[in-house]
Amino acid sequence: MNKETHANVLAAMHGEAFAYARYLAFAKAARESGDRDLAATFEGIAEVELREHFAELGDLIQLEGADVDNLECAIHDESEEVETTYRLFADQARAAGEDEVAARFEEIRGDELEHLKTLETALERREVPA
Repeated sequence: MNKETHANVLAAMHGEAFAYARYLAFAKAARESGDRDLAATFEGIAEVELREHFAELGDLIQLEGADVDNLECAIHDESEEVETTYRLFADQARAAGEDEVAARFEEIRGDELEHLKTLETALERREVPA
């Protein structure tokens, strides 16, 4: 697959994943307002976004690999979020006077650091014979 097509598949997957999460949030709001039918509609569409669209696109680019490869990929992604993404987002929000947003980015950054440590431990368990 050429680089542009691969990038387009990844962009589509990001859109599908966001739609899944967003529709679940919409379903929660509908349920809280008392509209269970609308909540079920949003949940049904969300499942298609994830279980069909995202999964089928992932198959096209062989998203998953061996467990160690998946761990290394996840460690890379979590490291990027901890060291770059959320640190930069928090700094930019703070500079803009958005202290509440900056605090939330820092909180999430801390969560991502815990994810990173958990993944690193899982990788170490696989690499060190018991």
